[in-house]
Amino acid sequence: MAEIDLPFLKKKALESDMLVFFDFEATEYTHRAIEIGVAVFRKEPGQLALGREKALYRKIIYCDDPVGPRVERLSGLTAEIVRQEGIPFSEVVKDIIDLCRDSRRKTFLSYSFMDMKIFRNSIGTASYEKDFLAHVQKFYLDMHAYLSSLLVDDRGQSLSVAKLLDLFGIALPGKPHDPLFDAVALSRIYDAIVKDREGFLGKILACYPHNRAQKGIDHDLARLVIEKGKTDIDDLRRLIEERL
Repeated sequence: MAEIDLPFLKKKALESDMLVFFDFEATEYTHRAIEIGVAVFRKEPGQLALGREKALYRKIIYCDDPVGPRVERLSGLTAEIVRQEGIPFSEVVKDIIDLCRDSRRKTFLSYSFMDMKIFRNSIGTASYEKDFLAHVQKFYLDMHAYLSSLLVDDRGQSLSVAKLLDLFGIALPGKPHDPLFDAVALSRIYDAIVKDREGFLGKILACYPHNRAQKGIDHDLARLVIEKGKTDIDDLRRLIEERL
């Protein structure tokens, strides 16, 4: 059987020589960054494999906005911690630029469009901050948008990072809502997908009956029934593979 192609991931990441997984913790009401975790991997262009770990980075970020009670409860961060231990976001941007400086082409990955919103809300007026934001946006892959159309629970809901770790049988030390834990967790989920593509497809097929995002496939299957008089699991596999 030919290897599953993963065309969408190839379009986003195949030619990159670096994968940068990141996650933010942010204030509850203004969505400004108060903590970041980054996991950087050096990979071979022309391959999807994760490659070798280059750096892990975690910083508390200074912010004078209220943290918010829910964020305090989940993250353990308080306004006092953020103001006393946080560094300016401009310094964080410089640090990440330095971590990625020796890369020709990067792919930046997170698990939610909110990370990019937090990024936009947190940058200052310096031109290098705006330039870096534009660079990240150009080479960004939202893994939640990708996976939420493929993997769901039995109620048709998208899966959290913690539930994806369980689904792929990945055990990691640490806990969710630590941004470095979530960044590393996302890298392990990505690794599981590209290493075991048949297993990934099997998980997609298992939750297909609950997946309301796959109406397009249902339409294509109906068209095949009309055209050929029948359809089967191979047709379903092919249609799903085209969307990977």
